[in-house]
Amino acid sequence: MIFLIVIGLILSLSFSIYFFFISKKHVKADEYLGGVFLLVFVMFMYSFFGRLGFFEKFPQFLLLDIGIPFLLGPMIWFYVESLTTLPEEKTSAKFMHILPVILLYVFMGDIFFLPLEGKMAIIKQPSADLNLRFQIFTFLQLSPVPIYMIISILRVKKYQNNLKKVFSSVEKLNHKLLMNLLVTFLIFWLIISFGSVFQNFVNLSRFLSYINVSSFVVFVLLSGFYGIKRNSVIKKIIDVKEEEIVQEKEIDDNPEFEFIDKYIIDKKPHLSPDLTINDLANSLKIPAHKLSKALNSHYNSNFFDYINSKRIEEFKGKIAKNEHVKSSILAIAFDSGFNSKSAFYRYFKKLEGLTPSEYISKL
Repeated sequence: MIFLIVIGLILSLSFSIYFFFISKKHVKADEYLGGVFLLVFVMFMYSFFGRLGFFEKFPQFLLLDIGIPFLLGPMIWFYVESLTTLPEEKTSAKFMHILPVILLYVFMGDIFFLPLEGKMAIIKQPSADLNLRFQIFTFLQLSPVPIYMIISILRVKKYQNNLKKVFSSVEKLNHKLLMNLLVTFLIFWLIISFGSVFQNFVNLSRFLSYINVSSFVVFVLLSGFYGIKRNSVIKKIIDVKEEEIVQEKEIDDNPEFEFIDKYIIDKKPHLSPDLTINDLANSLKIPAHKLSKALNSHYNSNFFDYINSKRIEEFKGKIAKNEHVKSSILAIAFDSGFNSKSAFYRYFKKLEGLTPSEYISKL
């Protein structure tokens, strides 16, 4: 056990230092991620010092870590929020997320003044043997993290959907790895909660402590490498604010919306893999929000689906010209505007019901 704790200490401290002082890719998000690792480091530190008998010599520090779960959830939320907030959106009030931990220390404040014997009794006894206040605290302590995990997962999901209104290629921007990390940590925390409840109320074997510590070590590894991987890709700034456009064209002037398709056919802007709705709107001399409305109302599609459907048409046109005889399927897909193999195959199968190879074989 002590070996796992030491690994957790080293990893969490190293990642905390990296994201606080070394990484410069996305300062605010990195500060929050550094805060997450700092909190986990304190958790490991308390566990480490507890096993060395440190608190028997310095009992005034005992139990001061009870609020960490109430801080860990909000810190993870701040991190996710900073990565998924569009320029015109307001972030949530930070104080309201910190208020519960303040109330917790007020609610449990008297235990900090207990003598060493009283504090050790609280730690060593299962919650089932303590009074109702400590039993309630045990459950409350486990609830903030999963609540914030679920909220964060929903936030990323909403962000992924919003990306499709702005970008035609979202593979590098949709924080899919972050979503997987949040789901994984939610599962880990539920395991930790399960173990804690059984330790405190069912007198289950202490081997569940190994599961708890191991889960945190895995979380630190995965989230640390995610943060570094995210910073290896230059982050695009999503600016969906309406820009001042000279000689705006009103979409309502053309109820058939023919000029949109005509421009796509003539200029082929979809061949640019980094095309955004603002790029296309500027070229059409219409506000971005009106273009988005037109796609939704007339084509029953968002920007992502509309542009990628045009890329599929482009691909099929090249196949009809037998370009696949001299070029690979993937090369033709890239020439058609896609910049990801997985995105191309996934979207082609969605529209055609066949893989590209199956489609070609049926010609």
